Amino acid sequence: MNEYTLITGATSGIGYELVKLFAKDKDNLILVARNEEKLNEIKNDLTEKYGIDVVVVPMDLSIIENSKKLYDKTKELNLKVVKLINNAGFGDSCEFINCKIAKINQMIDLNMKALTNLTYYYANDMKENKYGRILNVSSVAAYLAGPYMGVYYASKAYVMNFSIALAVEMKKYNVKISILCPGPTKTDFAHKAEFKNENSFNKYATKPERVAKIAYKKFRKGKLVINPGFVVKLISFGTRLTSRKFAAKRSAGLNNSRVK
Repeated sequence: MNEYTLITGATSGIGYELVKLFAKDKDNLILVARNEEKLNEIKNDLTEKYGIDVVVVPMDLSIIENSKKLYDKTKELNLKVVKLINNAGFGDSCEFINCKIAKINQMIDLNMKALTNLTYYYANDMKENKYGRILNVSSVAAYLAGPYMGVYYASKAYVMNFSIALAVEMKKYNVKISILCPGPTKTDFAHKAEFKNENSFNKYATKPERVAKIAYKKFRKGKLVINPGFVVKLISFGTRLTSRKFAAKRSAGLNNSRVK
């Protein structure tokens, strides 16, 4: 049975950059995203360049039952997933009581529930095989409470704490867990979060290629928490030296400036 790396949110941003790095190292890939046309473009490019097997699964993982459908599909195709990259996710920028509840629930379903379900299904297989690697994409937001982006920040804190706990549990099965905590990155994040000034956010954001390269290198080495870049490391360290309330107030000022 051929081994595969499964990557969600594979058509853009950090996810796409990780796709290229895994492909370059000759990993067979299962790519998941909503855009079928883009998935097939990537598949054709990678198979031509690297001669690997690429399976595309067009699917919206914010629809919660799709996590199990994705898992079932890979089992039906006899694809052995040895690396799982839970990258899919998005944010929202608004005062909580003015947010759209449908978007809040979609964000919870994608950022937390889909990630949890996919981790559950594939971690059980990895346990049986006595080998596996999982990368859950969190955010520097995991270190803070984030007024005006409260649910997003909370969802990433969940990813962080869940993954650290899982790492302890899975060690005896030779399954390693990593958590990626990027800072502002030049992707379509600002657009999906409906920031007032996307260009201002992206002007100082890190290129996704750089984030992916750091993440890939440290993931391969089995590092638990991956903080790519000096600013992210500074924030993660700085939150230990100040009160959560003070940090939240500072975060509120920045996030409120982005609300339309």
